[in-house]
Amino acid sequence: MAKEKHTLTSWRRGGPLLIVILAVAALTLWGWLRLTPPAAPPVPPVDTVKALPEHELILYFATPAGRLSAEPRLLPQDVNDSVNLRAVVAALIAGPVNPELSRVLPESARLLQLELHESVAMLDFSREFIAAHPGGSVSELLTVYALVDSLAVNFPYVRQIHILVEGNSVETIKGHVDLRRPIAVDFSYVENSADGVSTDAVGELIEKHGGGETR
Repeated sequence: MAKEKHTLTSWRRGGPLLIVILAVAALTLWGWLRLTPPAAPPVPPVDTVKALPEHELILYFATPAGRLSAEPRLLPQDVNDSVNLRAVVAALIAGPVNPELSRVLPESARLLQLELHESVAMLDFSREFIAAHPGGSVSELLTVYALVDSLAVNFPYVRQIHILVEGNSVETIKGHVDLRRPIAVDFSYVENSADGVSTDAVGELIEKHGGGETR
C-alpha cells in the first residue's frame, strides 16, 4: 500500500512536467515541419548531347578478288566537315559490315590528326598503320585508294590525300606504294565503277607506282 502511494506521489510530482516537455517537443517539431520547405522532386537527368542527324555515305572495302567495293553506311553528320572526314576514316578502320568484304586498314591503327589544305587531306596515323599492315603491292593499293576514294566520293572537294605516320613523312607502307607524294583520287580500282575503264586496273595501278618496291 505504501508502494502504491509512493508511485502515485511520484506521478503527481513528475507527470505534469513530463506532459509539458512532450507538448513543447511536439510544438517544436510541428513548427520545424512548417518552416522546412518540402523536398523538391528529383529532376530527371537531361541529356545535353543531342543526337546528330545521320546521312548515308559510301565506304570502300576489299573484295576477295583484290578490288574495292562500295558499302553504304549511315554515319552522324556534324556541322564541321573535319569531323565528318575523320568519321569516314574511323569507319574504314572499324572495317566492313558485309562479311564478304575485308578491311583495308589495320584495326589497331588510329587517326591522330586530319588537316585539309585546299584539295589535299593530310592524314596522320599512329605507328600501327605500318606495323600492323600485311604489306604487298595489292594490299597497299587497297589501303591508299580506299582512303582517298572514300573521302572523295563523299566530299568531292577532296582530290588527294597525303599520309603521315606519327607526324612524319614515310616512303611506303611496306615497300610498294610511294607515299612521298600525295595520292590522287582514282576510281579505276573500284569494282563496277563508271570510271573503271581499265580491264586490268590492278596491273595498271601497280605499274603506275613502279611495278614493285619503291626505294
